[in-house]
Amino acid sequence: MKISERGLELIKQFEGLELEAYQDIVGVWTIGYGHTSMAGPPEVVPGMEITEQEAEEILRRDLRQYEEAVERAVKVDITQNMFDALVSITYNIGINAMRNSTFIKRLNNKDYEGAAEAMLWWNKAGGKVVNGLKRRRAAEAALFLEGLEELTREAEEENSPIDETKGAPVEENSPRRPNLGSSRTVGGAAAAGVAGAVGAGSVLMRNDDDGEEETASEGDGSSEPEAPGDSGPTDETAQETPTDNPGTLPEPEEVTETTEKVFVSTFEDQEEAWDAIIIAAGVIAVIAAIYVILVRFDDWRNHKR
Repeated sequence: MKISERGLELIKQFEGLELEAYQDIVGVWTIGYGHTSMAGPPEVVPGMEITEQEAEEILRRDLRQYEEAVERAVKVDITQNMFDALVSITYNIGINAMRNSTFIKRLNNKDYEGAAEAMLWWNKAGGKVVNGLKRRRAAEAALFLEGLEELTREAEEENSPIDETKGAPVEENSPRRPNLGSSRTVGGAAAAGVAGAVGAGSVLMRNDDDGEEETASEGDGSSEPEAPGDSGPTDETAQETPTDNPGTLPEPEEVTETTEKVFVSTFEDQEEAWDAIIIAAGVIAVIAAIYVILVRFDDWRNHKR
């Protein structure tokens, strides 16, 4: 990142412009916008003079190393305003002081407000509090926090909510399970479904077995044998074969009483089977609903604790 024009103007405002070399409050020879020999060329010596254009060129050149130092020291995402404030304070206190400072440590822990607070501590020169430094630190801290809402909003969009006061991840205030496989609700509903399916299957199997037993009892020869010579149907509903066309089968609509009984019996068995299935499905739904309610109540009770 590079310092913006706003950050540059902040530095110019508090450094002030001096076109002739002078000694600052701690005795270091300075010129232009706070340029010293420690920042690099040109070397500042007594009696040195420069123009305003040269002063701005020197300032921009000096700021490069401070921009790079801030980028290397910061391990988290920051806004342009934060970067400008950090470059400004680093230009004033020095790179080594910035690296070992509390505000950088707090910033890298995403304690943004704590970092701004720690910036205010750098208000002394020669062991004494300087009003000019107090004003500068307050302006830098205000600029630093100005972009905090933008940073936190971007973090929320990435599903990484950040506590603005402490920089710690915010945990969702509801009990959750990692997957459906570990959910007691889903497990219970599945168990109830299996139990209901087994019950419905057993009902159907009993119906089938009963039907087979009835069929066997009708055709196993255990019924009373017919009287000799009585080979024709004796029911009133049975009709004789027409004499004008021997061997002609009865009309399709003419069915025997025995056939009607088998058909009615089969139809009734099917109805009973469907009734059993419907009853079993209802029982499954009721069991599943009760289980879901109990599990959710248990989750709510545990969460309240």
